[in-house]
Amino acid sequence: MSMNKSRVEAFTDAVVAIIMTIMILEFKTPETDRWSGIIAEVPYLFAYIVSFIFIAVAWYNHHYMFSIAKRITKKYIGSITFGFLRCRCYQFQLRGRGVI
Repeated sequence: MSMNKSRVEAFTDAVVAIIMTIMILEFKTPETDRWSGIIAEVPYLFAYIVSFIFIAVAWYNHHYMFSIAKRITKKYIGSITFGFLRCRCYQFQLRGRGVI
């Protein structure tokens, strides 16, 4: 059984957009309007940038795979779902290692 490529691709684009939105919502407003307040948030910004780069690379590779795929199977959908779980966990991995 194969699925419609355009529907799956649109769904995965929406998931990536949601992941990136959730990531930016985790930013905290600085306690003060001075540079010291902004500098205190640099680790969060670093984690966001690293996570964003990883997700952007995964998204690009995902679209490349869609361009060469002839059909989409349930197994491929499962691997996409697991890949999105990994993408969402990048920021948590950085937090767990003490980066943020």
